[in-house]
Amino acid sequence: SDLTGQRVTKKNLRLVLESVPKPSSSIPERTESSPLFKLDLSDAPYVSDFYGRTNELAQLEQWIVTDHCPLVALLGITGIGKTALSVRLVEQIKDQFEYVIWRTLNHTPSVEELLSDLIQFLSNHQENPSSTTLDNLVSRLMYYLNQHRCLVVLDQVEAILDAGQSSGIYKEGYQGYGNLLQSIGYKRHQSCLLLTSQEPPQEVKELVIRAGRIREFQLKGLRKEEAKPLLSNYGLSKSVHGVGQLIDRYKGHPLALKIAVRTIQNCHNGKISDFLKGSLFIGDVLLSLLDQQFYHLSDFDQELMNYLAMATEPVSTQHLLAEFSSYPNRATSEIKTSLNNLLQRSLIEKNYQDMGEVFFTLDPVIKKYLNKRLYQGG
Repeated sequence: SDLTGQRVTKKNLRLVLESVPKPSSSIPERTESSPLFKLDLSDAPYVSDFYGRTNELAQLEQWIVTDHCPLVALLGITGIGKTALSVRLVEQIKDQFEYVIWRTLNHTPSVEELLSDLIQFLSNHQENPSSTTLDNLVSRLMYYLNQHRCLVVLDQVEAILDAGQSSGIYKEGYQGYGNLLQSIGYKRHQSCLLLTSQEPPQEVKELVIRAGRIREFQLKGLRKEEAKPLLSNYGLSKSVHGVGQLIDRYKGHPLALKIAVRTIQNCHNGKISDFLKGSLFIGDVLLSLLDQQFYHLSDFDQELMNYLAMATEPVSTQHLLAEFSSYPNRATSEIKTSLNNLLQRSLIEKNYQDMGEVFFTLDPVIKKYLNKRLYQGG
């Protein structure tokens, strides 16, 4: 044998073959104790403080690691903590994957640009598919998602969705993202796409209904015991009178609570009771962020939310149908579609009263925002 320098006979054939060096691979064999093949969190923000979310982390880890769900959508209103939770989740589960990559869509990359980026990363830069069709790019990505256990995070997906349209419709030129989501949701592979958004893309809504292992998680505010360390870290003692009431008033909204603490310190010398005497305060930063989300709503979605903002108590489905179906050219189906859209965007809440009838209301932060805008005339 030229490879081993040994004379090959029938008796020693097996030993000689076993002694032949195996060709090296660009990707080492995966073992339980081996580290990640590759990690790219260059787009992920640095999260300096994180509070609670134990149940949420456990549920998301169950879906992604144990149940092998191919697509998980983390949804919620602005400032609720979707990105921070995703960063902590990735830190917690990254060792379960061969490849982990985080990309934000805030700068609205084309789907072709994103796919080329992902393929280069997953191929160890062996592929540079700069000029090919969308179908070919999706096909190549699916090849790598099937060959390896990968975690792909797409943050701020709402950036590629259109304003003023039905929930989950893409901006012009970004419809190709639908092809990507459908392929990941329907085709067989061993990877997971985790996306964060203020609203689910249309394909996610369809996949949750039609495909068995697609999941969406509506993120709410922090629980009281989780929010107390946040307030303490921002200079408000957990033992100060009124902390629990403050958290309840903002329903544990992390960003709103941080803004409230600063105002309590700056304007009320740390006295929560004085701060709570006034109306709910949300500040310019949160106002600006909510403006961006409200801008994505259709005219009727905004009209429906303004109606709920002026209501002094939760409003039933039947009341809303009776109120708005009397408008000219306003079909019942349009009202129900709007309610579904607003629920999926986490902009309205529902509860059950009176023999199970559904009632709708607004989160206190959203209600304050709408009332402020109504009084300002826009």
